Amino acid sequence: MAMTARAGIVLVLALSSSCLTVGVRYAGPGGARPVIYQLDYPAPQADACPNGLVMRVRDFTCASEYDGTRMVLVDGEGRVTRTSRNRWVAGPGSMIGDLLARDLIAEGLFSGIYRRTPLSGDDLELDGYVRRFGAREAGGSWQAVLDLEVIVTESVGGAIVYQKPYMFSVPTDSAGGFRRLASDLTGLVRQCSEAVRSDLKALYGAPAGSGR
Repeated sequence: MAMTARAGIVLVLALSSSCLTVGVRYAGPGGARPVIYQLDYPAPQADACPNGLVMRVRDFTCASEYDGTRMVLVDGEGRVTRTSRNRWVAGPGSMIGDLLARDLIAEGLFSGIYRRTPLSGDDLELDGYVRRFGAREAGGSWQAVLDLEVIVTESVGGAIVYQKPYMFSVPTDSAGGFRRLASDLTGLVRQCSEAVRSDLKALYGAPAGSGR
């Protein structure tokens, strides 16, 4: 996607002959203004009975190349590019944690969901590790990729009660640039949230016949 240049200047980023190409808008004197993207999609409807449990959702940790706000591209030879002018509003681990917590609250399975409040007693903590979050080239085409692992532990003692990897990908149109990539990654995060919540519901769903 070519963005209109305020000062009539367009910078083209090309990674390879089959590159993800994007025009970067300049703000005029003083350098380029970053383009900021945010993950967002509608919250789910409430469709679960509260199970009496409380869960804390932590910020996910990330592999070093994804640990920041810069959007990340990996070409077919494994070269990593972290863009300076196309950024997320926050790091992937924070954004994913925020959306998952919001979705869990909206769904209503757990009696309480916290983000940064310390827990005690028999509560649960959900943590994760993001291996890949960005665009990856393979076979001459680009894919938006989300690859992470989710771990649920007991807040007291730290015993692991659930651990599972999740990986989602979708072709991303290089002509759509970073806006298309942001949209595709948003869709993948939504799919991941749905999958994680489905698995948690299977583990911690309220007994049949219990009321809300």
